[in-house]
Amino acid sequence: MERLGNLIVIGAVLCGAGHALADPITYTGYVLSDVTLGGHYYSGAQVYISLESDTTTALPFSDSTGSGYRNEVGRGRVRIVAGRHIITARFEPNQIYAFFDVAHSSIGFGSYLTAGRTYPLAVTAMDDQDGLVTNSSVGAVSDIMTTPANAANYTPDTATLTTNLANETALSGAVSSVPSIALRTDRGDFVLYEPYTVNYGSGPYSVNWGFFWATLGKGNHEEDNDIGTLTEE
Repeated sequence: MERLGNLIVIGAVLCGAGHALADPITYTGYVLSDVTLGGHYYSGAQVYISLESDTTTALPFSDSTGSGYRNEVGRGRVRIVAGRHIITARFEPNQIYAFFDVAHSSIGFGSYLTAGRTYPLAVTAMDDQDGLVTNSSVGAVSDIMTTPANAANYTPDTATLTTNLANETALSGAVSSVPSIALRTDRGDFVLYEPYTVNYGSGPYSVNWGFFWATLGKGNHEEDNDIGTLTEE
């Protein structure tokens, strides 16, 4: 209850800072990974997943799997950059939503087709054995939001990244994309994989790195004029 209370207080402060009024917001996640779209496989591609939404639909949540903020309303898109090709598509309704699970230091996009919030893209705080994906900004921000007194352990700029999904932010960390299942788009099924992993005997986990950011205002999607085409750069 104390953790949820802290989230409510921080959410109120963020809204009081000028984000209570309706305002378009776009969430974007980025990862370098293997991906399939419409039966075409792209290895080591740049993958951008986005959701155009509104600040008023970013709401607190608390359940048996975590607590934080979630925005389930908006238009989802994916953009794949593979070599000289750029491929774009729109997600069909009810395929993805944006979330920030403060309790588990995880932010990104969840799917209605999976039970958890690890697919298609979750930027997480992973204290792995090798230290390859440790010291994430999403972990630092979750720490500050869970225990505000811990802000003294970080630079002042770090605290400016705290978010209730109704303000601008930019966070990085290890990326999880499991289980790899098909999500529907206007160009066919989209599947994002988790090809870069390590296993010390307790099971594989991702050692990939990615980003999540939120920007206020309407997104710029000029590529919609040629959606579904291959564009030579």
